[in-house]
Amino acid sequence: PSRPGSGIGSRALSSAALRDLPSKAEGNSSQLLSSGQALACSGASSRTTASPGLRSSSSTASLGGSGGFSRPYTGSRPSGGSSSGSRPGSAIGSGRVLPPLPPLHQLQLKSNTGVNSLNATSFSNLGSGGATPSRNVAQLLEKLSDSDSKVRLEATKALGQLAKRSDAAVTAALLGCLADKNNLVRKYAMESLVQVAERGDAEIVAGLIRLLRHGSWFVRQAVASALGRIASRGDGQSVEALVSVLVDEREEVVQAALDSLGKLGRQGDVVLVDALLEQLRRSDSWRAKCSASQALAQVADRGVPQVTSALLENLSDSHEEVRQAAISALPQVAIIGDQQLAAAIIERIKAPETTQASSTVVGDANARAAAATVLGRVLGETVGWRGPVEALLGCIRSPSECWLVRRVSIESLVRIVPRGDSEALDALLPCIADEDGGVRQAAVVALGAVAKRGDRDATRALVRMLEPGGEGDTLQERLPFLRLAMVVALGQVAPIGNAAAIKALLARLDDAHAGVRDAATEALKSVSEKGDEAVVEALLDDLLAE
Repeated sequence: PSRPGSGIGSRALSSAALRDLPSKAEGNSSQLLSSGQALACSGASSRTTASPGLRSSSSTASLGGSGGFSRPYTGSRPSGGSSSGSRPGSAIGSGRVLPPLPPLHQLQLKSNTGVNSLNATSFSNLGSGGATPSRNVAQLLEKLSDSDSKVRLEATKALGQLAKRSDAAVTAALLGCLADKNNLVRKYAMESLVQVAERGDAEIVAGLIRLLRHGSWFVRQAVASALGRIASRGDGQSVEALVSVLVDEREEVVQAALDSLGKLGRQGDVVLVDALLEQLRRSDSWRAKCSASQALAQVADRGVPQVTSALLENLSDSHEEVRQAAISALPQVAIIGDQQLAAAIIERIKAPETTQASSTVVGDANARAAAATVLGRVLGETVGWRGPVEALLGCIRSPSECWLVRRVSIESLVRIVPRGDSEALDALLPCIADEDGGVRQAAVVALGAVAKRGDRDATRALVRMLEPGGEGDTLQERLPFLRLAMVVALGQVAPIGNAAAIKALLARLDDAHAGVRDAATEALKSVSEKGDEAVVEALLDDLLAE
């Protein structure tokens, strides 16, 4: 009987493994031939068993999940249906000839008819139909003043597709639409303006800068966003105008200005960097802090102490988004391998010595986890300096340490230690049996990356976790995604031909989860010797059992 959840993908992987492991036994070739014939018959049978009245068409679909393999997929549709897929009674595909569409200027739009959006959408799909392009654009420009916001919206969209580049009348009209009371009209007016305007067009940029002083905040927001996409990088006037907006009373306007400054700012612009740092320090908005961090990553030079210090402070922010933005920005502004910066980060990783309230402890753990994460990203592989390694190992070994700090410390450790580092391996081995699943997963992945091929201690530890433990056949590791990680790691570190590793991997060919089975097949290719008859026979049995 076939194994639950197994399928053609498993047979394909087993066949591939067999090709990489030719056996010395003469009888195996005939068994493989018989197996291949059986599979071919099975495939032919599956292709000829479509339900009555259904016509099948084959395609290839990729299966999701951790399995990562593909199998033929048969889709069916009622026989006798039109091959074109047209609806019954549809003119399309029925042989009838549709009348030509009328010219744009002959279309009559009536407000509040319920069809305005449809007719306006058809504008951008019509050819000139006898009308000149300028006539089409003129009609669209008239619709920008329609009382129905749907008509204005669709006319705005169509202008971006039909108008010529740098058309003065169109750009002026779209600039006016940035003040429309409808949010969608403003949004698509900006999109169309970007399509029509030339990058760096001085007149359009000047018009946008003037609109930054508009009385309505939503107009200032739209204009600030548009400037970032139309002005040229390094345009001093645009940057200066956007910096002046950073004191706007509306958070939305400030957010848009920060986003655009990151796109327009010149690398190393001291005035802009100072303005962004000021925003980072004084803003109460987590969104503004995130945007300021992202903008600094784009315009600040590497190794500027004021920038790295400000971003380090944000590692302790109460908002996860702000911490993540700082983690992302620091490697882009730091000098890789800067020991002074690393020392400052290490100080932030150290656990507090005094007793604190529970909420403070949680916040402190989040901040130290952020510091541990960024330490591995701003340092390369450490040579001759064990300070960062010792700091991370201290977190990993501490039984009272927060699970999050331990997990990210393991992930950072992999980035900075050389392969085969004995001290790191000694700390990682106990962690693969940790009570926390996240710590176990990080340790297993790290073990596969740090241990050298042939490391017997790592091999024994991984094999032990894949063996039954407790009552019946219950595995030591019950979580399938962790078994998959262990199988992959075992394939990376086990000595070639190691009997215990091969035995453990062969047992995973019968795992209840397809992803684990597939990973075991791949790992066997890495740890088995050519012509290993035990492996070949097991893979043959796996094929024939299907």
